[in-house]
Amino acid sequence: MGVMDTFARYWESSGGNRLFRFRNRHRSVVLMYHGVVPDDFPIESWMHVRESQFRLQMELLRRHYDVVGIDEVVGPGVGKKAMGKPGVVITFDDGYKNNFSVAYPILRQYRFSATIFLVSDFLDSGRMFWFDRVVCSLQKSEGGVLDLSGYDDDVYRIPSGKGEEKWAFIQHLLTVLKGKDWVQREAIVRTITGESYCPSSVRELLVPLGFDEILHMSRRGDMEFGSHTAAHEIVTGLTSEELRRTIGKSIADIESTIGKKVRYFSYPNGDYDERTIEVLKYSGIEAAFTTSPDFIGRNHGTYEIPRVGIGGYDSIETFAGKVSGAVTFLSRLRKVIGS
Repeated sequence: MGVMDTFARYWESSGGNRLFRFRNRHRSVVLMYHGVVPDDFPIESWMHVRESQFRLQMELLRRHYDVVGIDEVVGPGVGKKAMGKPGVVITFDDGYKNNFSVAYPILRQYRFSATIFLVSDFLDSGRMFWFDRVVCSLQKSEGGVLDLSGYDDDVYRIPSGKGEEKWAFIQHLLTVLKGKDWVQREAIVRTITGESYCPSSVRELLVPLGFDEILHMSRRGDMEFGSHTAAHEIVTGLTSEELRRTIGKSIADIESTIGKKVRYFSYPNGDYDERTIEVLKYSGIEAAFTTSPDFIGRNHGTYEIPRVGIGGYDSIETFAGKVSGAVTFLSRLRKVIGS
């Protein structure tokens, strides 16, 4: 059990989250998920929450929060609420097929709405994202050495077993690969994964949504869809022309699928700059979402709305602390004390 989980268990049992819920009762927080997978899913990943954990999380939200749509927390008076409970917006990045097959039935059971940010070039493609290919391959590995010196990189020791130590290594490697150009990154990914990196039962849950699934959810009216670029590019590394292309193409592709205006955008990896915001405004995007953890406040611009990331290694106590605002408060306090 990590330090955060230990704190979260104590904080929940001592009533600390109740205090923070009262403190934030007129504010709203946006949660950032990626995927939800069955409990017997054989690959560990921070990006994919187990189904039983997701159910526990939704039950906690039902008891203590108002789950609302994005429209209720953006625009004038951003983040302010009149209700006596904190507001929660549920979002998913990347648009995995498991959003439809696993998460969506649970959301409907609780009558919760959510927003999915789609990577439009991958829709209905049956192709996995490069980072999921790396995660699958390394999580299957029993350890050893990964020599990337031929790509002007390091020689890495892959931790054996599973758990947060191995995920920390994978997360570090993914960060390194995000900084590579597309050609070199793809070559490295092929070196890591080989030809067979995931069984079909895993791939079918990690490929992106199909057009029919998106249209089904859109027509039911309880799911909204936004843009996450055309190919999951890190937008700060693009030229102005590339930036306009990926945002414009993604919006056009999604709008042609659902027959509705795309109004919201989330930044891949949370990275953005003033150029990106200007292109989003020009493209008709009304609000954009970061990966900075916080409740929405007056100091957050409409194109810099924070989100709290929820992952597969979060216990229900850690989830409770994250959504109440306690974990963010503690993290800031530790930085102040450390400085």
